[in-house]
Amino acid sequence: MSDSPSSTAHTLTVEPFGIEVTVDAGERVLHAVLRSGHYVPFGCNHGGCGTCTATVVSGDLQQDPGTLQTLDEDARRRGEVLLCSTTLLSSAAVVDISASGVTEEEFSGTAVHDLSTTVEEISALSDNLRILRLAAPAHPWQHRPGQFLQVELPDQTGWRAYSVASSPADPTLDLLIRSVPGGAFTAALDTLRSGDRIRIRGPFGAFNVRTSHRPKLFIGAGAGIGPLRPMLAQHLAAPEPPAAELIHIASDPAEFAFATEFRDWAQRHSGFTYHPLPPDDCRRGTEVVSEWISSKACVADLRRVEAYLCGPDAFVDTVAESLRASGLRSRYISADRFTASVGTTR
Repeated sequence: MSDSPSSTAHTLTVEPFGIEVTVDAGERVLHAVLRSGHYVPFGCNHGGCGTCTATVVSGDLQQDPGTLQTLDEDARRRGEVLLCSTTLLSSAAVVDISASGVTEEEFSGTAVHDLSTTVEEISALSDNLRILRLAAPAHPWQHRPGQFLQVELPDQTGWRAYSVASSPADPTLDLLIRSVPGGAFTAALDTLRSGDRIRIRGPFGAFNVRTSHRPKLFIGAGAGIGPLRPMLAQHLAAPEPPAAELIHIASDPAEFAFATEFRDWAQRHSGFTYHPLPPDDCRRGTEVVSEWISSKACVADLRRVEAYLCGPDAFVDTVAESLRASGLRSRYISADRFTASVGTTR
């Protein structure tokens, strides 16, 4: 293994699709894949969550030593690395992302843009949840409901990923941002003002509403309501959409973001029902939602729905298991997981 990458670009082949990607010297492999217009699932973008794990088939790659603890010894022995914190040392290498479950269509991705836009407004819903409203970039930017983007920290030391909570036709990009103790972007929000320029790149992600006749069940925790909002708007705008239900669990009544809008949609669409589940001092959010699912299973057949879940990892895992226990097959469960980020991402 060489001590440092060479000054020339390298070639990475991504299996099982056989796609070659050019990786610049010192560039993180994940960024090279995204820059090329392809998509692999990722979360924190700094080696903390393990979402972008891949297996090295051949070649010489080096993972940032500071992120090795995310993968256990057995995983490293199998040749697994985290694409977000790995650089390519040899002139060519091959990695396999089959374990991510990403399909060829999802891997094909969408055009990725790197540009600057303007901060329109920052508003607080509660002490822990804020809305960052950015001016929507002009063409060729075009995101799909459910996708996310990356925002560069104002001091240019790293990036953070946030789902877009507004529809593609809206004049703004709305981002729901939860405060994270020690979080770099949490602190950055206190310095941003309307009119400031901020760099974004994207859009990314394959979390989207399927076109089918199955009823839809949307379940979000806290800021997880963000991507569900444009997805639901898209669904309700279709001619004669199947029935849909939205469950939102929040830790603070003030954090039922867009509640007025959802209630209005419920009044205008007879097939849509909105369920804001208030906080409970005695039970966790996952318990409240799981109890709702259990009671729902008594009066409706959950095996017929398509479920879309968004929230922290533990929330998504627990709710998905409750849905499976009620008879819903895993192939009808789609999820977008949030991972809190602390520190820089380079």
